[in-house]
Amino acid sequence: MIVIIFILIIGGVVGCKPTIGTSEEKPDEVLDKNPTISDYYPFTENAIYDYAGVGNEYAEQKTYFEFVDGNKAQIKVMNPGTHVVKVLEHKDGILREVYYEGGVLSCRKHVRYQWRN
Repeated sequence: MIVIIFILIIGGVVGCKPTIGTSEEKPDEVLDKNPTISDYYPFTENAIYDYAGVGNEYAEQKTYFEFVDGNKAQIKVMNPGTHVVKVLEHKDGILREVYYEGGVLSCRKHVRYQWRN
């Protein structure tokens, strides 16, 4: 009986040793604590961002910046269910959606937002 208790105590001491998060490694890159809108929406023309999704048939999507004109950009968001066209405007530190068209199923259909004020 004492042998079993001794084995359980030794197993508990050795088995409960913390192994996660004990290294003193520092990240290679320090993230900016104050990200800007440009960090999330860089307005890079002809850029495709491909997001993988798990668990839902509509979880994956591609975001494509079709047109960029200064502080305005037209993007197409494509997932297996539908395609959406949006025109975004980055002005005065605020990102606004100034145009939205949903249900664009054909890639041939392009919306040319009138870039007038």
